[in-house]
Amino acid sequence: MKRMNTIIIGQQHYHWEVKVFTWLDAIECTIYNSVDSEQGLAIIQNGTDKLLSSPQKVKEWVHFALEDAWSNERRVYRLFEINGHNRMIRLQNSLAEEAKVVALLSQKFNRSTNGLEKSTLKYNLTNLEKKLGLTLPSVIKQLYLGLGNGDFGPDYGFFLLEKMEGNKKITLSQAYQDLHHAKIKDWDWELSTLLLPFLYWGADIYSLIDCADPNGAVYVLDENLKDENTRWQSCTWKHCGSMLDWLKKWSEGDVSGRSLWLEMYQLRGLL
Repeated sequence: MKRMNTIIIGQQHYHWEVKVFTWLDAIECTIYNSVDSEQGLAIIQNGTDKLLSSPQKVKEWVHFALEDAWSNERRVYRLFEINGHNRMIRLQNSLAEEAKVVALLSQKFNRSTNGLEKSTLKYNLTNLEKKLGLTLPSVIKQLYLGLGNGDFGPDYGFFLLEKMEGNKKITLSQAYQDLHHAKIKDWDWELSTLLLPFLYWGADIYSLIDCADPNGAVYVLDENLKDENTRWQSCTWKHCGSMLDWLKKWSEGDVSGRSLWLEMYQLRGLL
């Protein structure tokens, strides 16, 4: 039987366990209400040392959540530092939930990576962030770490993380540069530089992830909707509130992503 740490706050007992996500340089502490395990907290923080989740820290996090009106639902927070002070931001999904969906996709489409490949992928993800000046949401990192260099996914598929010999598909970096500096030179939407195209549907239609959103909201860009009287922002709309939701829908449908495509244009009112 799995042994879990226990603390008492008031008259309530809480259990917690810590999982290390080595390839993300992060740990996730999951705190369970002993009465109802659905009333859980997941606290994500940078580092790989389980001791970062001490009993005292767990108490502080529970108190914070209670003060933040936590009662009978599952919540996820990300711990970060600003000017030497710790802050917590609320997220939609935990790292464990992301990993579970990636594992399902890996099994469904028979794509997986070994330790050496993960090491290379992590290196390339770090270089991509530095090159573009963006912080990638954890969900897209887990996807590439779990399924590989790219060239998977609906329609024309995900862009490559790193160029592959004999593969004509472009990289995430090339897609970003093409979209923001070559194909679209008159972007009139300041926030557009935070959107990273990750998948090409063909016919100048892209799916993009919002790198300013820790949940990785997914947007659609259809260049065909642009004319001299419209702004680029009007040709871009939100598809899913998080990339994890997008991946779940893909995992539940066929490889082509037809259901995603239909939903994209239903949301736009074009179907």
